[in-house]
Amino acid sequence: MFAESFAQPEPVIVLAHGSRRRGAEEVVHAIAREVGARAAFLDFSEFTLDAVVGELRAAGHRRAVVMPLLFTSAFHLRKDVPAAIAEAERNHGVALRATEPIGLGADVAELLVALWRKAHGHRAAADSVGDAVVYAVGSSVPGANEAVEDLAADVGDVMGVPARAIFATGGGISVAEHREGLGQRDGAQTAPTAVLPLFFAPGLLLDKAVDVPGTIVSGPLGTAIAPLVAARVASLTGAADDVTAGHWVTERVPA
Repeated sequence: MFAESFAQPEPVIVLAHGSRRRGAEEVVHAIAREVGARAAFLDFSEFTLDAVVGELRAAGHRRAVVMPLLFTSAFHLRKDVPAAIAEAERNHGVALRATEPIGLGADVAELLVALWRKAHGHRAAADSVGDAVVYAVGSSVPGANEAVEDLAADVGDVMGVPARAIFATGGGISVAEHREGLGQRDGAQTAPTAVLPLFFAPGLLLDKAVDVPGTIVSGPLGTAIAPLVAARVASLTGAADDVTAGHWVTERVPA
């Protein structure tokens, strides 16, 4: 566990969107436990930020750190997170500081590839697949999907294969349609597509990309994201100067 990374007096709350998918909430709780934090959700859960902050206030805390478990600076980060923070502060008199979200940096690309290789035992990706897809939720906020497309390019560079982003929402091409297009272009001998889900936990949207013929899919990030959570919190609080995403990715998720 990384609880020692959060030695500052402020408790840490990992704030996720939430999901109707069975088992998704427990994954977020597991991520939070991994870093010595509490989990809260914007939707679909009794563990709202307001409820969790209320419990912290009852325990005597007057300050806390909120870590948005989000990838992009899209609608949830711009609207829902500030609104939830303002409500909790107003209701309980607890001062909340928000960290940066996980983002879409090189550490995320490296983690996605490391998890895919670990799941499937492929160290030389170019020998086993013909291309890669980063599968994400999608956003209508300008720039958000483009940032995921940039991440996909980074993933392709790491794996040594062509890569693109495909979004679960927004009306774009699906993973199945991507495979159909490759088959029409390259014929029956088309190499498999590596699908790397940009999801923290299982979800109904992620289910759409599972069991597509011709793909090799890894699971959601799960507790493997904990090192990056620790790094984001440490950058805000100044705790654990030696907590760096690259260091933890290398130790926790061997390729």
